[in-house]
Formats: sequence, structure tokens, C-alpha cells
Amino acid sequence: MVHNAITKHIVTKGDYNMVPKDQRLFDCPTCKPGKGGKKFYNVAPGQLVAYTISKTTLQPITVDATNIDTITGDLYIGVGVDTDGDGAADDVRLLAGEKFEKCMVDEVSVSHPVCGQPQILAAYLDCVKCWETYAVQFSYSDNRTRSFGLTRADQDTITTAISPECCGCTDCPQDANCEEVICKLVDALNEEFDYSGPNGEPYPDKKGVYLPKPYRAVRLHDNWNVYCLAPNAATCDCEGCITTEALVSATIGGEVVTFSGNLNPADDTQTYLAQLKNIAQQIECGFNEHIGSHSGFAFVAGGGPDHCCPYQLHVVTCDDNFVLTADSGTVTACTSIEPYPAFTPKSYCVDCGAGAPADYTPTCGLAVIIEQPDFDCDCYIEKPLAWYGRTGELTFIKDADSCTPIIKAKELLAPKFPRNFGAWIRWQEYSQETGGKGRTYRDVNARQGWLGVPDSVSRARNAITHSSCSKSYVTYYIGHSMRRRPVIDRNRASGSIINRLSSYIHIPEGDLNTIGSWETFYAAWAAAFGAPCFDNTITFPTPTPTATPTATPTPTATPTPTPSPTP
Repeated sequence: MVHNAITKHIVTKGDYNMVPKDQRLFDCPTCKPGKGGKKFYNVAPGQLVAYTISKTTLQPITVDATNIDTITGDLYIGVGVDTDGDGAADDVRLLAGEKFEKCMVDEVSVSHPVCGQPQILAAYLDCVKCWETYAVQFSYSDNRTRSFGLTRADQDTITTAISPECCGCTDCPQDANCEEVICKLVDALNEEFDYSGPNGEPYPDKKGVYLPKPYRAVRLHDNWNVYCLAPNAATCDCEGCITTEALVSATIGGEVVTFSGNLNPADDTQTYLAQLKNIAQQIECGFNEHIGSHSGFAFVAGGGPDHCCPYQLHVVTCDDNFVLTADSGTVTACTSIEPYPAFTPKSYCVDCGAGAPADYTPTCGLAVIIEQPDFDCDCYIEKPLAWYGRTGELTFIKDADSCTPIIKAKELLAPKFPRNFGAWIRWQEYSQETGGKGRTYRDVNARQGWLGVPDSVSRARNAITHSSCSKSYVTYYIGHSMRRRPVIDRNRASGSIINRLSSYIHIPEGDLNTIGSWETFYAAWAAAFGAPCFDNTITFPTPTPTATPTATPTPTATPTPTPSPTP
């Protein structure tokens, strides 16, 4: 019988190397045995350690990459923890199953943090005529809509349509203005029209609670520039990654628009990252005032549940001379998005020697920016979403009437779903099973005192050790098992499996010393424990840590399918 899988997480902190070999795991007073002397571990809180039990002294002795191939006993891997808050490690929190015997490991993998990126969809319209109906349909799916999948569709769908009226008193031209049609459809998708009824009161069906609208529709223009705004701090922490270089103004239609509410009051060379959306709104107001309605749009993408992800300011406009100015001078766009890609037409009937038909490049269309979900993280732990994706579809609906318009659709920017961010890692550490070395706290939260806060042995006070909201993590996964062996043979994976184990080691992506030290140990462990295991072949990857995630968005040529949620 195979029992349910046991999952354990350990999180590092402090960018330490692993504890070197041949050290006693802990020291304690020996002159007065049994008098309550405290046991102090030779491990810093948040530091990785590997050890084995000495056959001569029966004491735990540390192991590192240089001598792991010489040990004959079991291997223990964990991280130092401070359970009483005095600053010194007084225990070690181990991986699942407590110990590793040879040939216990079945699979290994590594995953790096990913910063969220919005999906941007575009739809194009041509051959617009008067009195025809032009409808656009947009649908999106996210964790909220999927939560109702059993009782309703797992997506929200918005459909809107207009019919251009072109007739005057004396004539009725057949051609309509495509740009005007697009502008009205954009307003409808954004619900930016008047709901007022008699006496300025809203209609009854527009009262009440509104569903969230995690998207933005914009009219396409020839210029779509992306400005990459990384945090100032070299390392990411709650206090250091909240500002970027000060953004002071924008030149729109030849006029300088000076931003307000855009500076750190304590340092006017900095802009808070939280102020970027306010700046984007001021840019849009500048377009409306100095050029006209629908002449330009600005929105902020990137950022995310932690402070390590850079931000992107997207500006879409017909103004070829738009300039964004920072404290140090003109800000150069890090990249741009092609708003009007060429489409290769399908060839149904081609004469010999006629050649392939020319590509079609649209000149009129709209786009929808789908925001990626965010997650607030503070000292109060909350359960994260089951799925951190949000994807959609956008298309024009053809009206089978006298005139069939030309319609096209394209994904301009593929979505990226956030992964390995601090809030998620905190939840993994909080929700893991209790019990075993370093996890001797209560499974539930009992309240105490006049404030009714969790007591000293509750899960809420002890489960989370080193994970932080403000960091992103490189995660190493080890899938292993406990076996019942009729014949003890440490070099052979024999016997039936009685427990499947899942162990996760989370290291802040900026802690390159810890990552390098762990990967060196990782490789030596694979060579020492993997080679004799002729009944199961194990491949240990050699991951390369990433630096601060790039702020440059990644466009795609073809739509990206919705991936499965990442655990």
C-alpha cells in the first residue's frame, strides 16, 4: 500500500554558502548534563546544511560537496531555523522523509521565477459601409470566472456593436469612417458612455455591484512604444524596491505636460512605482487636451506580487514626436510593438505564373490589454489564487449582409503568468504538513490573551520561517520515496514503495552564493548517489540562476494556448 504523498518546503535566507564539512551539527553544555542547557546549532538561520550520523560518535556531522561520496550512512538535508526568536538557530528543518538513502530519488527539477506580462490582443476592420452593423466580441478567463465553471461558462464575454449612420439631407454616401467605428467600439468595450436616464439618474439595471473589469480597450495607432522602468535598488527587498528614476514630463502635440503627484517627497529624483499609473492617466489627459479624443493611450504593465519585477509603461499614439522625460533627460523606449502586422492571404485559386498574392496590411483596428492578476502580500497570510493566469479572445463578428467586411485578429503580446513569487512561497511554507524535525508546532491556530492572537505553538506563529513577500525564488524540486526492503541494499532501489515524498528548496533568486553552493552540492550528490542506482536512472539538471527579470516584453507571432496552472 502506498500512502499519500508527504510534501515539505524549506526556504533559505541570507545568501550563505552551505555549512562546510566535518563540523558538529550542534553544541550544548556538557559540564552540567540534564540541567536545561540550550542546544545551539552550528548553522545560521536560513543557511542550508547537510549532515550524516557518525558511526563512531553517533553524533550528526556536517557533509559538503567534497566528501559526500565517502559517507556510508543516511543523508539529511535541511535549513537552520530560529524557533524562539533570539537570533540563533536552535533547530534544523529537514526535507520530506527526514533522510535520504541511496537510490531513494526518483526525479528532480528546477524552476525560476517569472514576472507577469499582460496579454495584448488586436482585431482589425476594413471595408466599412454605412448602415451596416459592426460587432466586436471579447471574452476572458481567469481564476474568478473558472470558479463558476460548473454552473456557468468559465469566461466572461462582452459583445458590443454599432451601425454607422451616414445619410444627410441630400445624399447617402456608401463609405463610412473606419476610425470612427473603432472609437465607438472602444468606448463601448470600456463602458465609457452615458448610462443616465431621465433627470440624470442611472437606469435601474445599472445600479448595484459591478464585476471587475481587468482589461482595457484602445484604438490602434502607428506608434506603440514600451518604456522599461526597473526599480532603483540593486537588491530586492520591501524597503529598497519601491522607486525608480523620477519621471517629470511628457511632450504631447508639441506641448510639455508636467506631471504632478509624481515624486518621492523625500527625494525629488525618484518616482514611486506606485505613482506610475497616475502618470499614465496624466499622459492620456495630455493626449485628449492637446491632440484630441482617442489620439493616445498609456497604461502600466509588469510589476507583480513581489518587488523584484520591473514595470513597463506602454504608450500608444498617433503623435510621432511624443517624448517622455525623466530627471536625467529623455527616456528611450526599450522596445516597441508592431500594431499593424502583415497577413498572408490564403490562396484558393491561383493561375499558373500569377505568383502568390500580396500580403495584406491593415490600417484600422483596436486592441485589448488584459491585465495579469496581482496578489497583495503582508504579514497576514492569505490563501493565493488557484490559477494566476488571465487570457482572452478578441474578434469582429461578420454580418452576413450585402457587404462583408475584411476582419483579422492577432495576438500582439503573449501572456506570462507569475511564478515563484514571495506570496506563493509563503503559502507553500505555511500550508505544509506539520511534524518532524524543525516542525514541532501545532497543526491549527489556537488563540490566547486579550487580543486573541495565535499562541506560541500555533501554525501561524511558526510555519513561516524565512520566505518574504518582496522576493522571488528559484525552486528545486526533489521527488523521492520510502521503500520497504526485504533485503537491505543501499545501492539498489529494491522493495515496494510505502511513501512518496516531495521536497522543495526555495532560494531567493538574488542569493547567488547560496544558489552556487547548493548547485555544487547538488552535482556532487548526483554523482555519489545516482551512479550506483542501476534500477532507476536519475538526471540532475544544472540550472543557471537568472538575474533581475528583464523588463522587455515578449511579442509573439501566433497566439499562445492557455497553459496548465503551475503548482
